[in-house]
Amino acid sequence: MSPSYKPQQFAKRLEALFELRGLKADYVAHKVQISKAYLSRLRHGKATNPGFTIIQALAEVFDVSPAYFFGEEDPSPNLEDIAMRASDLDDKGRKAISDILTYLASFQKDDESKKQIEDDPG
Repeated sequence: MSPSYKPQQFAKRLEALFELRGLKADYVAHKVQISKAYLSRLRHGKATNPGFTIIQALAEVFDVSPAYFFGEEDPSPNLEDIAMRASDLDDKGRKAISDILTYLASFQKDDESKKQIEDDPG
């Protein structure tokens, strides 16, 4: 199944990358070799078909795969990829992720405490 271009999904993911990476529009437009106005249209879902060359250039600037813009998952997501996907969630989804991370962190603390007890001969 080939990915299809959905301007709003593309815009949401592009905006998440801007927030995550902290890059400026001037810099990205220059690197991708497009105008700031066109980049703005992409960021707001107004552009209808950016073309693979532009998508590939954006992917290189933001260090993601081109497939990321189409909602496809990378084979082995890193922390930044997970954060970008979480940015697509609503407040309820973000709260659920936060609760899960808090729950998992408690296990890590328990494991560290057990290891310290095992390592302490006294």
